[in-house]
Amino acid sequence: MYLEYVTRMAVPGDLFDSYENLGIQIYHFLRDDLRCVFTFDRLHHSPKTDLIIPLLHQRSMSDEDMQIKALQLLHLDIFPEYKNRFGCRELCSGTATTFVVFKKQQLRVFEQAVNLWPYKHSVDSHEKILRLLGT
Repeated sequence: MYLEYVTRMAVPGDLFDSYENLGIQIYHFLRDDLRCVFTFDRLHHSPKTDLIIPLLHQRSMSDEDMQIKALQLLHLDIFPEYKNRFGCRELCSGTATTFVVFKKQQLRVFEQAVNLWPYKHSVDSHEKILRLLGT
């Protein structure tokens, strides 16, 4: 369903035109129940930031509106309860900014697993887990 929808909605100059096989990559992310994080592959002409980030900062929006807009740009809004099902963040590390989409349910399961791990390192906050998974 997702891949067919994205193929029909393709518009020259959008994210799916810039990133080769982005629809297929997200489709595989959606189908893999064990995978909880999706990040963009770096483009040659954009080594420091993902192309979706400037699109989200074109106008002033609240964090919630920015998340909704990001999920719409990725066409994840075709799923029921998409705002409760997916989340996203910008993770900054030095000079690079990475955009991360995550499945909320799988991330909660991962957080629970980390808390049960007897040798856990200081990976306890939601943000730290996203940073770890986004690398």
